[in-house]
Amino acid sequence: MKKVVIPVKRLMMQADAAKRAEYVRNLIRPLKDTKGDILSFDMYFDKYTTLPGIINRPEEKDGKIYISIYHFMEYNGINPELYYTLNIGLYFYENITKDVISCFYTNYPHKIDKYDYEIIKRNQHIFKNFLK
Repeated sequence: MKKVVIPVKRLMMQADAAKRAEYVRNLIRPLKDTKGDILSFDMYFDKYTTLPGIINRPEEKDGKIYISIYHFMEYNGINPELYYTLNIGLYFYENITKDVISCFYTNYPHKIDKYDYEIIKRNQHIFKNFLK
């Protein structure tokens, strides 16, 4: 009988958000928080189809990395399902920065804004105010 080997990352993509967050928190990533690591991280949630020309993952513009609140949490091993991420994004837009790149989906009713990774990182202490 041939043994089937399934890569850990594939298993983690099928796991629930809590298990994925725990896995990511425990990964050893010497390049964490660098542009290359943020852009190449391959465990971002990607359920919805974006409109043509729209990138559904972090992207670079003018030397900054723009990332959604949800993807920021995934990248940093925070379980996004425990938070009202749309409300966090709205708070960022209304109180912290209007410098955003928006993501539009074909089958999802909301636009998702992406913010400068460094701005989110400096202000992530507000996440606790948006727990479910």
